Amino acid sequence: MKPNTTYTLVADIRYFPSNQELRVFNGERKRLVAGINMFTFTVPTETRTINLTPLGNETEVKNVEVWEGNYNEGLEKNSFDAVVGGINKLVTLKSLNEFKEGRYYKNNV
Repeated sequence: MKPNTTYTLVADIRYFPSNQELRVFNGERKRLVAGINMFTFTVPTETRTINLTPLGNETEVKNVEVWEGNYNEGLEKNSFDAVVGGINKLVTLKSLNEFKEGRYYKNNV
């Protein structure tokens, strides 16, 4: 990852201590939710490593993805129009906003 470039990290995080917060590099500190968490950040120097600490001994982190670009913009401002289907509790989300194109980095933890 390069300095002065915005990245979005998406990770499935579970079994962490109550009221656990996490910050990725210089991004905003956020309270974790059980399941998918998103963080937007920049890095101070070129790096290939992201440390997600402290999370606790029982914390499970999987399906980590890092995208070059800010894909978190607008997600808390009614970004999706939910369309509910009937097969196996299917929920389809349609984006109300157009997001910028970016590069995709994936790490299977």
